[in-house]
Amino acid sequence: MSDIRRHLSTRVAAYALAVFGVWLVILMTGLNIYIGGELRSDLTNTLRVRAQAALSTVVTSNGRITSVRDVAHDADLDGGVWVIANGREVTTSGTARAPQLVASAAAGPPGPAARPGQQLLYVEPVIVDHTRVGAVVIVAGTNGIHRAAILMVIGSLIVGGLLLIGMYVVLRQTIARALRPV
Repeated sequence: MSDIRRHLSTRVAAYALAVFGVWLVILMTGLNIYIGGELRSDLTNTLRVRAQAALSTVVTSNGRITSVRDVAHDADLDGGVWVIANGREVTTSGTARAPQLVASAAAGPPGPAARPGQQLLYVEPVIVDHTRVGAVVIVAGTNGIHRAAILMVIGSLIVGGLLLIGMYVVLRQTIARALRPV
């Protein structure tokens, strides 16, 4: 009779664990997707603010961009920032490979533009007299987001595995005690 109870408690615990496991996978997947979206949204907002700050330094005259005011002690903010007018750079952040990527993004729609190579570009158009005369383009790496997403998945797997192991032990003991009088 003991073997029947042990077999029954193992099966019931396994079924309950399977249901809990499916629920846990759905919950962890949703959480990872949500946090990944929030990280990307935060980066996009940061780029938007940087683009608007850079836009405030653009000098226009006679319906075109003439120059960019250089603010003292802003070297950290200048990295990855370009002002493009009529397909030419008014300023550059010093990165060699970005100008072709930036020039094509500058002609595109405003807002975030994902690019291959783990970069996110943000385009803020320069408007003079209701006409687009150029754009401020901000480039930022997304390595931090990808690393955080990988760490979230690894953490979810570890926590989920530990929860399932603990749940199985508790379920098995509880079911075995409940079947003892049977």
